[in-house]
Amino acid sequence: MPKEILYIGMDESNHGETKPRVGEIIVATCSYNSFFWEDRRNPDRRDFSKIEEALMKGVDYNYTILPHELAKGNYSNLPLVAPFFVEHFLKSKRRASQIKLGLDGHLNKEDKEKLVKIFAEEDIQAYISNFIKKNKLHKGPTLIYLAHLIANSTLNRSLYEISEDERYIPFDVINL
Repeated sequence: MPKEILYIGMDESNHGETKPRVGEIIVATCSYNSFFWEDRRNPDRRDFSKIEEALMKGVDYNYTILPHELAKGNYSNLPLVAPFFVEHFLKSKRRASQIKLGLDGHLNKEDKEKLVKIFAEEDIQAYISNFIKKNKLHKGPTLIYLAHLIANSTLNRSLYEISEDERYIPFDVINL
């Protein structure tokens, strides 16, 4: 029986103007379809129609808001929040023996090793990669590009709309 792999892409809003007001919006997309993990060239121009297309093809997503007090001090908030999303996805989806996790932006060696260890303790084999935009080109898995699009589109929503959205998961600060 082949191993089931859950592919996950993450991005954060990276819009400094929102951090002081509400914090950092962090999005995680997921799919069991390796098509969305293939290395692709995604343009800097945002094509929000890609979100609906991907959702119709089995991609799912959730997002959270990392409070301003936590968001402001990290070079990247994705390694901090990744275990939270992975745990949520694995509870709400089919169990996967492997995950491939792609983070947008810089990832230092210590954070990568820490994530691998956290997932290994849960008996999950994790492959973690980071992808950096160069020359206004998002090169990497579609799941990361979709997370980028969703994070950007969420910036324009009111906190009330966000709180009513079933895809919004309040971040559990207690477990830090």
